[in-house]
Amino acid sequence: IAAARQTFESIPHVVKSKHVSVWNAIMQVYGEHGMAMEGIRLYDAMRSEYRLTADHITVIVLLNACSHCGLLCDAQRIFHQNKH
Repeated sequence: IAAARQTFESIPHVVKSKHVSVWNAIMQVYGEHGMAMEGIRLYDAMRSEYRLTADHITVIVLLNACSHCGLLCDAQRIFHQNKH
């Protein structure tokens, strides 16, 4: 996890501000290791600080992480924020 986060942090701001796939990858890492809340914090930062819109992969990654950690309220919020 530490190596994945270090890699994520080393990615230039300009790349992170354009490519949601970079965010999806690190959120997936957190979700796979039972750290859904960290993934949700990144999701919130992605939306507020970088003004990126989640794609269908983002939603699936986060809903999966929430389901494994029992975070129903967070899952509902993410789902409703991304209904199209």
